[in-house]
Amino acid sequence: IAFAIPGPAGIIAGIALAFHHALVKPALFMLIPAWGGQLSRLIGAAQVSLPGALLFLLLALSLIGIPPLPGFWAKFLLVKGALEIGNDWYYLAIGVVLIATVIKTAYFLRIVRLMFQQQSKQVVETPQTSELTSAFTFVTILLISILTIGPIGKSLTAVAEEAADKKAYLTNTLPVWHKSFPLDSIQ
Repeated sequence: IAFAIPGPAGIIAGIALAFHHALVKPALFMLIPAWGGQLSRLIGAAQVSLPGALLFLLLALSLIGIPPLPGFWAKFLLVKGALEIGNDWYYLAIGVVLIATVIKTAYFLRIVRLMFQQQSKQVVETPQTSELTSAFTFVTILLISILTIGPIGKSLTAVAEEAADKKAYLTNTLPVWHKSFPLDSIQ
């Protein structure tokens, strides 16, 4: 949806969402082996490994889009860019994004509830330090991005404006024998 928004707004939103997911999703996957991938095995996981449960909670909140986490800013750019177009199709797309966010929230809250629920008779495995360290590295980068949102935003804007310039793109990417293509006809 983000890259379908014309101009720099769509490119900024798309890059922000891609970077966010490139950090958060691998970190979540790094936590999965420790808990065996079964929801029933997550009951009481916070009592066994509070750092692992808190890492999961932070990552889930960012994916949902809770402020001030980077996931909020990425979704904000998407919604803002789509709403500025003022087209019914973009309104529908934003509706789909918001419905997906509600579904994602319900799913993550179910997992978090299990993790912080009283431990059952089943033994929850403690995540290995290496699994938490890898996930924690991604979370650290995510948290640093909160503190550097201004410079990151300026960089994204510069990249998006350059990427949205069709003439510059064609001039810099066409082979020499295509240089005779009439760039003046491109708008």
